[in-house]
Amino acid sequence: MADNNPKYLFFKTSRIRFSELFQDAINFVKANYEDVGQYFTMASPMGMLLQVTLHFGRMILYYIEDSITELNILTASRPTSVKGIASITGHNPSRAMAARGTLRFTYNGEKIDVYGNTVTIPNYTQITSTTNGLTYTAILPGEEVRLDLSGINNFVDVNIMQGKVEYQQSTGTGDPLQSYNFQNNKGAGIDNFFVNVYVDGKRWTKQDSILDMTFQQKSCMVKTGQTGGIDIFFGNGYNGDIPRLGSTILVEYLLTDGEPGNIKTPSSESLTNWKFDTKGSALNGEEIDLNKIIKTSIQNDIIFGTLEEPMYLTRLLAPHMSRSFTLANAYNYIYFLGKLNMFTIVDAIPGFATFEDKFALDKYNTARTLFEKTSDEYRHLVSTVGEASDLSKAKKTELDNAQSEVYKWQKILEEEKKDDNTVYLFLVPDVNKRISAAQNYYTCSLNSFILTDNEKTAILDLIEESGQRIITVDNAIMTLKYPRFVLNMSLIIYEGFELDTIREIIVSKTSDYFLSNTRRDRIPASDIVRIVENVEGVDSVTVWFDADKNNSTIYQEGYGLDDYGDILLERYVVDAFGNKVPVKDIYPLIRGGFESYRETYYDDSIEKNKLSNVNINLRGITATDFNSGANKTIVSNL
Repeated sequence: MADNNPKYLFFKTSRIRFSELFQDAINFVKANYEDVGQYFTMASPMGMLLQVTLHFGRMILYYIEDSITELNILTASRPTSVKGIASITGHNPSRAMAARGTLRFTYNGEKIDVYGNTVTIPNYTQITSTTNGLTYTAILPGEEVRLDLSGINNFVDVNIMQGKVEYQQSTGTGDPLQSYNFQNNKGAGIDNFFVNVYVDGKRWTKQDSILDMTFQQKSCMVKTGQTGGIDIFFGNGYNGDIPRLGSTILVEYLLTDGEPGNIKTPSSESLTNWKFDTKGSALNGEEIDLNKIIKTSIQNDIIFGTLEEPMYLTRLLAPHMSRSFTLANAYNYIYFLGKLNMFTIVDAIPGFATFEDKFALDKYNTARTLFEKTSDEYRHLVSTVGEASDLSKAKKTELDNAQSEVYKWQKILEEEKKDDNTVYLFLVPDVNKRISAAQNYYTCSLNSFILTDNEKTAILDLIEESGQRIITVDNAIMTLKYPRFVLNMSLIIYEGFELDTIREIIVSKTSDYFLSNTRRDRIPASDIVRIVENVEGVDSVTVWFDADKNNSTIYQEGYGLDDYGDILLERYVVDAFGNKVPVKDIYPLIRGGFESYRETYYDDSIEKNKLSNVNINLRGITATDFNSGANKTIVSNL
């Protein structure tokens, strides 16, 4: 056939740029026109058709490349593509999560004539914080809560979530596997957990998968919509019931602002910081302005408000999706807590993998081996020299002692195994979400790095409320150890640059590094060298850390620095055999306020006129001339 003739194979796979395709096509057409004795120009009809055809080909190649790029979750750039690929793995990208906490409503003693001397506060009461201007909704276990006004300072504690409860409605079609998309208003998001679905007035339960729905069970799936909002999926009759034709499908959800809704206690304790938007009522139904008789304070911090899951986190989490939809092992916990987008570092350690368990098991196995060996030796002596011989009696004493040792370590092992069903959580909060724009890693409060007891309780409650925790598995949040270090460096800078300006940039960039660092093995000095060398005006840098002398109480041996100057993120304990076993419960702080093992005191600040968190020494200036500029260009091109 003609298309197999080498004469017509003028396009090459190595030349697929538009300009190359165009030139190859022109050369081919020109050659053929010359063969018939005609002159070819781009103004001729054939030339115009050729340009149109090549432009079509160019667009085809573009869309092929674009489709291939968007089919890979690591290279896709469109949110819809990333979410779509993630949904294939079973991953459901997290929506915004409402800040939650507890408010205390206290009677202020205002004289008021109320029937029954009791005021009723309805469920979903809205109250606005004048601190941030956002609205919060009271989430009650029943339809209402009552406040007794017979005594001053009587109070009720109420759980709240930031946002407003909204509703949308659709109509059932009677078809199997019905699906509906409900969009929310721009600027706010549907809460990741607070979504309820009602069909003909009856609430249907939510399931993670259609396979979890039983025969004609009144249940549905709620997923994050690829184009926004939420998608609701119903069953096929065998797995989940089918909403009948004409049925009313009502979706109730909380529309939240996410992270801006977080409030710490001190800023909102006074009455003027809260305003009720919903009226209460007396027992006879009379409306009552709650602002006149109730003062509001925060009982538990309003925390854990987060924005929707960013694309980079979706790319990281989707490959680790657990199709069991349960928190069955350490990886499931890392995935679940990672989706919350509230922590810099998330790790989980199963109870049976703790040092105490391994130590007891090693000791038990050693004792049992010794007992079995002694038992064999005793039986051999009894069979050869008799039970009454001195050798047999001495061996019998050894056997009894070995057996006692077995019982001892067996009991200890059983005690240690009682927490084998516990998953220990290593959590470092995202400090960027806890500090103001004017603060950085070196100037924020040290409490910003530590989870409070209220936050730990709220995390465990959140795990419980998710419905994914296995009953036989408990959770515990590890108490971390915080050794302290400071950052020292010596610089050579280029002529024409100010040291103070370079210092500010270095402080800013190293602050960002430490705030976002997720390493669990070490903090290498080479990371800091790489950061500083990329600062404009820096020619050469030497970096080293200094350590708090009290770090020895954590690391036991040394102060947390290895022979090469890197900060170690693990300490060692000795196991049953005398071996060193690594334990990773360390989160280092590059903060002063200590005396080093070299007897040098560092202040917890970033003042440049004293030894502090970051200390920069200028040891030389490089002249800016032809040779230094040429060498800089050579190095940057290597």
